[in-house]
Amino acid sequence: MVSLASRYSSGPYARLVKFYHVQLDDRINPKLAVRFGFPYLPVIYIYYSATGRPPTKAAPLLEGSLAGGELGSQLQEKMHDPAEYIQRIGTILSRHGHIPSSGSARTARLAESELLAFQDPAVCQQLINRYCDSLFRLYALRKDIENKKYQLDTAEFWSNRWRCRNLPPALRKNQKVVKTCREQIAKTERIRTELSAAEQLTAEIEQKVPEFLREARSACPNQSMPC
Repeated sequence: MVSLASRYSSGPYARLVKFYHVQLDDRINPKLAVRFGFPYLPVIYIYYSATGRPPTKAAPLLEGSLAGGELGSQLQEKMHDPAEYIQRIGTILSRHGHIPSSGSARTARLAESELLAFQDPAVCQQLINRYCDSLFRLYALRKDIENKKYQLDTAEFWSNRWRCRNLPPALRKNQKVVKTCREQIAKTERIRTELSAAEQLTAEIEQKVPEFLREARSACPNQSMPC
């Protein structure tokens, strides 16, 4: 975060974007710890002020925050993700007219690239890794889906051949057949559940991949994607 702040301080938005460190201690800053009523501490708050100074009672322009949440939670992880700050800062600058939010798509992309170009190289690599990891995850999921479909077809073929869901009276007395059929039916349902979950997860990642690629290319315009 220190490196990210340093790069903003020398970038095109140095006059608009500043980073401050405030100690979150109810004895030192009771207004932050108590009065603002954040559900989780620590919290990182982002604001916009035309004067370039912290918000006042006359202009309480609190625009966004990143709460830590519980240990190990997704919220806590976001506090350590520089991309989260860049996204929120970009949104605020766009809302107040410093980055085009309308007009040509090319103008918007150039402004966004200009903002993201001042990221830490480690952040750039992080965004590339996120994009590549999502591609590798998709590949693995698609292979898994193919395997599960084959397993499901095989299990259903066996169940249908022995009519496990409607055993003939003569076979119902054979405990070995009954037990095997029950196991096969349970296996079929388990595979079907796993297949459905894998397909749903694949669809979710497929929706995120284009956004991950866009962010990686914006942050690293001079680097080729290694995946």
